[in-house]
Amino acid sequence: MSDHTPGPWFPATGWVGKGDLQHPQVICRVENFPYGTTEANLCLIAAAPELLEACKAIVELLDDRILVRNTSHDHEVDWAIKQIAIVQKLAKLPEAIAKAEGKP
Repeated sequence: MSDHTPGPWFPATGWVGKGDLQHPQVICRVENFPYGTTEANLCLIAAAPELLEACKAIVELLDDRILVRNTSHDHEVDWAIKQIAIVQKLAKLPEAIAKAEGKP
């Protein structure tokens, strides 16, 4: 899959585009969805480039062993259990990045 259109993307009524709506670089059309979800969908789509870069940065910090856990709470009884949940969530980042980049 080729690279995505670089951000920033901007939400606008009915459209997500880049720049001025008079000359939009349209990313996609967002139809009106029920229950007020259209605005939320527009905001999520507009944030996609920044979200992807943030996810990649976190994975890079993890891979480089720069992002480390705080050991000052190791004496707490439930601290290890809390860490499992965090690690499970972070482990989903590479799959989400691959999906965003159109990779299997």
